[in-house]
Amino acid sequence: ELVKIDPKSIGVGQYQHDMNQKKLSEALNGVVEDSVNKVGVDLNTASASLLEYISGISKPIARNIVDYREQNGRFTNRKQLLKVAKLGPKAFEQCAGFMRITDGDNPLDATSVHPESYEAALKLMEKLGLTMEDIKKAQQEAAYRAQQQEIAELQDFVARNKARVATRNMAMSRQKKLDKMELIELAQEKPKPQFQFIMGKTTSKLIFETKGLVIGYDKPLSKPLDLLLERGQKVALVGANGIGKTTLLRSLLGEIPSLKGEVFKGQNLEIGYFEQETKPTDHTCLEEVWNAFPHFTQQEVRAALARCGLTTKHIESKIQVLSGGEKAKVRLCKLMNRETNVLVLDEPTNHLDVDAKEELKRALQEYKGTVLLICHEPEFYRDVVTEVWDCEKWTTKFS
Repeated sequence: ELVKIDPKSIGVGQYQHDMNQKKLSEALNGVVEDSVNKVGVDLNTASASLLEYISGISKPIARNIVDYREQNGRFTNRKQLLKVAKLGPKAFEQCAGFMRITDGDNPLDATSVHPESYEAALKLMEKLGLTMEDIKKAQQEAAYRAQQQEIAELQDFVARNKARVATRNMAMSRQKKLDKMELIELAQEKPKPQFQFIMGKTTSKLIFETKGLVIGYDKPLSKPLDLLLERGQKVALVGANGIGKTTLLRSLLGEIPSLKGEVFKGQNLEIGYFEQETKPTDHTCLEEVWNAFPHFTQQEVRAALARCGLTTKHIESKIQVLSGGEKAKVRLCKLMNRETNVLVLDEPTNHLDVDAKEELKRALQEYKGTVLLICHEPEFYRDVVTEVWDCEKWTTKFS
C-alpha cells in the first residue's frame, strides 16, 4: 500500500517540512522492496499497478492478469499465469516468484520459492519428512497467529482511544477494519478420499480404432489419424492447450461428429467419462448423486460422497458453491459407483488437492480396465500409463 502514497503526504510530526524528500522516498522504496521480498503480492487481490510495480512486469501484462482474474475467477496455481495474454515463459520466470496465492492448489505458491525450484524444494521436504499438507497446515497456523495478534492490537487501541476526543476518529477507523476483517479459521482435519473403480465385464480386444480420422468443428484440428487402443492399455494424451485433445475424446465417444474418417468401437464397452467441465446445476451434492443412483438409500449416497473426501457440509451444499476440487470429487463419485471397463478422463487432476491426486493415481494403477487420459502433470501420469500419445505431432494448430 505504500506504493500508492506520495512521500510528501506522509506526516512526520512538526518536522514534516524539514525532511529531505529524496531520502524519504528512497527509504520508503527500501521498505517496499524488503516487504516484497518477504511477502510478495497476493495474485488474487492486487491491482494492476501493484502487480506492475512489485513484479516488474509491463503495464499491459499487469492489466491482462487482472482481466484474466475477472473473467476466469481467482488463480489457484501459478502455472495459470502462462494462460494470461502476452505473459510468456520469460515474463513468467521474472514475476512468478513475487506472485503469491494463498489457499491455492500448491502450498509452495504461497511462498517465495520460484516454480523452477519446486523440485528441489520437494526433495528437501522429503528428506525432512514433510508433506505438502504439513506445509499448508503450517502456513495456515502462521497466518492465524499473525491475524490474532493484529486483532488483539487493534482491539487494545480501540479500547484505549475510543473515549478521547483527540483519538476517537483513529479508534473508529481501526474498529471498521476489525469489522471488515475476514477471519482465518484453523482447518479441521480433512477426510482423506478413498477411490475405487468398479470393474465391469471383459471387453473385446479392440477398444477404439480410427481410420483417417480428422477431428474439428468448422476447421480441421488434426491431420488424418490412424489410432489403435486395445484392452488393458493405459494411455496419456499430452500437448499444449487448445490443440484438440478434448475434441479427440469426444469424437471417439461419438459425442461430436468427425470431419473425415471413421471410428470403430469394440464390443461390451462400459465407458466411464470424466468431463473437464460440466453444465451448471442447482442440485446439492446429495441430489446429484442420488439422481444418478436412485436405488441407493440416502445413507448409501452420503457414504459414497464421504469416501470421496467430502464433509457433511459439502454433501448438503449446492454444487455451484463448491470449489473446483470438490466438484471434481462429486463427478468422481458418480464414476466410481457404476461398473466400467474403459475410463476416459479429461484432466481429472485439475483442482484436486495433493491427497486426492495421490489416491486417484493409486486407484488408476490398480484398475484392471483400459484408461485414456488427458493430463498435463507428468508426475501424475508417468506412474499410471503404459503409453504416451503426443497430440502436438498430429495437430494442425502449429502448421
